[in-house]
Amino acid sequence: MSIASKISIGLFAAGVFAVGAGEIAALKTAADLTSPKAVTVADGVFTSKGAYKALFSKQAITIDPAKKYQISGEFRTKAGAKPSVYFGFAPYNAKGQPITCASIAAVANTATEVAADAKKGSKFVLVKDATNWKTTTPYALIVFGAKDDFSDLPNYSYISIVKNGRDQEGEFWKLNLKTPLKADVKAGTKVRQHSMGSAYIYTGGGFLLPEKWVARKGMISGMAKNTNPVSKFWPGTKKVRILILLMGGKADTEMEFKNIKVEEIQ
Repeated sequence: MSIASKISIGLFAAGVFAVGAGEIAALKTAADLTSPKAVTVADGVFTSKGAYKALFSKQAITIDPAKKYQISGEFRTKAGAKPSVYFGFAPYNAKGQPITCASIAAVANTATEVAADAKKGSKFVLVKDATNWKTTTPYALIVFGAKDDFSDLPNYSYISIVKNGRDQEGEFWKLNLKTPLKADVKAGTKVRQHSMGSAYIYTGGGFLLPEKWVARKGMISGMAKNTNPVSKFWPGTKKVRILILLMGGKADTEMEFKNIKVEEIQ
């Protein structure tokens, strides 16, 4: 997904609001971040300097997908190039592992089976049907151990496919891999295509950082089945951390933010 697309989606999400909220998490001091030395704080305003910065709340929030949550905050830049900021959540599974877009973003109508045993070290896999696989980009993945009901998600058993790496060979399809298989794969193993995409759940939006304070907010509720939306938690999410991602700045770029909080909406 392009940055422009992310910004467009983020702007839509950021327009959602609600009342009757109860605060369940907030950034009030540097100690509330996993990397407290990455910021300075004065009078409630956080300042982070640099071209790129990924900031996470130290608190991991246990979520209930049946409830509604609102994330909000205020942002501006003081110096340097105007960077992009992505605001939302970093999702984690029950074991505390980060949930990546690659592990959950299934491509529709791509479920199939491995057609022939593939040995460890092989750089291709034969599958029974790859008619609907989309491999014209460098973001295509093959996921092993797929289940029809998507109960395998998040699935971390995946390998990137070479761009344009799909070839029909007789009755089967050959998928060329960017890296060798790490283990043997038996014929009959169920697979599907996934796609790389957004690194996190940008519920609060993606936007160009202005010099004047701008308020951002977004709502999230429910659990996605097999996609990576900004308004639902990704499959398998049990906890989240607040995420502020700065991109496209310069060494002297200063990002300021304040009043960052997550509320449960009644």
